[in-house]
Amino acid sequence: MNRTGEIEISMTTILVFGTGSSAASFLANLSESVRVRACLDNNRERQGTQWQGIPVLSPGLVTELTYDYVVIASQFIAPIREQLLHLGVPHERILPLYPVQYAQNLLHDYKSALQSLYRSASQRSGKPKIRLLTANRSGCNARALYEYVPEEMRQRYDIALITDFASGATEADCVGTTHRNGTLTGNGINVSASSCAGVLVCVFGPKSFAGSCRS
Repeated sequence: MNRTGEIEISMTTILVFGTGSSAASFLANLSESVRVRACLDNNRERQGTQWQGIPVLSPGLVTELTYDYVVIASQFIAPIREQLLHLGVPHERILPLYPVQYAQNLLHDYKSALQSLYRSASQRSGKPKIRLLTANRSGCNARALYEYVPEEMRQRYDIALITDFASGATEADCVGTTHRNGTLTGNGINVSASSCAGVLVCVFGPKSFAGSCRS
């Protein structure tokens, strides 16, 4: 409140990257406490013009402007974000209008990059590794499962019982547990079931469960 008794509204100044339908929809719903200083657009035909009463500028002029945030009102989030970062815009001031889409794409890229660093099962020597993870408490029957693994499966696979997920499962091709303790990283498979019979069927196939594996 100022000296005259009027309530002062703290203004947030933004730049909007884009002049399409997404930007138009965004501008139509802005709070009264937000001021749009300019729109940025890579289209040279629009640069230097007015769009919805707002000056349209080249993104290269962002360094000459003061702002709180740059809102990316476009579906081409990744290349525009890289352009803004290259121009010196701090990452915490870049706001994508479609954050969920951007986060999903980013997560997919990160997962693909990380998976490319792991060795695949075909690149590893010896038998495929299967680890049965026990929590050593009620509700986890991995020990019983380990005892009931068919002998023919022991011949085909490197099977071991582990109690520590971090050190015992990271290089396994498959991890089975009746009590989920974590997810397997890399190119492996994590199998979780409510009973040891369920894990036995999931890991070794339905034909392997021929006897009585009590949970």
